[in-house]
Amino acid sequence: MTIAVPLDGGVYERGSNVPASWACIDLDGAGDIDPNPTKTFATRPVGLPIDTGGLGLKSFTATCADLTGYSVSKTVSYTIIDSSPPVVTIAVPKDGATYDQGQVVSPSYACTDPDDPPEPPLSVSPAPNCLSVSPAQLPRLRWCRGETTWRSWSQSM
Repeated sequence: MTIAVPLDGGVYERGSNVPASWACIDLDGAGDIDPNPTKTFATRPVGLPIDTGGLGLKSFTATCADLTGYSVSKTVSYTIIDSSPPVVTIAVPKDGATYDQGQVVSPSYACTDPDDPPEPPLSVSPAPNCLSVSPAQLPRLRWCRGETTWRSWSQSM
């Protein structure tokens, strides 16, 4: 039995189209590989794409059987990665803009990753001398002038 794709220890980009390639080899030369799909099968049939949908470690298993009832299985592991960086767009403050001292400027920005599913909405709220961030489904955070860390808060400002 051979599994050519995915390679054991291989690394593939998330969402890539990687067709499975594996074969059964009858070592005694009798040519009696069982064609029954319940006895000779794999995680994906030859030519169909392997799972590249989620990040992390994946496995692929193929099983071959001959007509005498002997069978062998082989499993390989491969890793799915996302190598594309996210994109940050800053609308406010504009690059090169000038502001009066003490002027309140409400920041406006977006972070996206074309390869990732959409993120929940993120709201940024200015308060005097503070920046508050309220990502959906996460604790609210606030950083104020003179503080060295973000801290969570539950009251609205």
